[in-house]
Amino acid sequence: RWLLALFERARRIPDANWFALVCTVGEDESTAFVMRESPTEWEAPATGELCCFANDHPAAYWNNSGHVDLDVTRIA
Repeated sequence: RWLLALFERARRIPDANWFALVCTVGEDESTAFVMRESPTEWEAPATGELCCFANDHPAAYWNNSGHVDLDVTRIA
């Protein structure tokens, strides 16, 4: 934890927790939102591909492992 504290503001999305599942429309990080554990409805602010990633330091994805199961349903 002390090492993560050194890079606290260097996370890809600084206001989200470390390793939170974050989604965006395309690569536009201004559309970023944190996916919660319970079902979430979200209205995209633009059209495009839904991109999801773990909130980490941009240069530190190389040492991540594991997987996440995410079900997405288009409702409109």
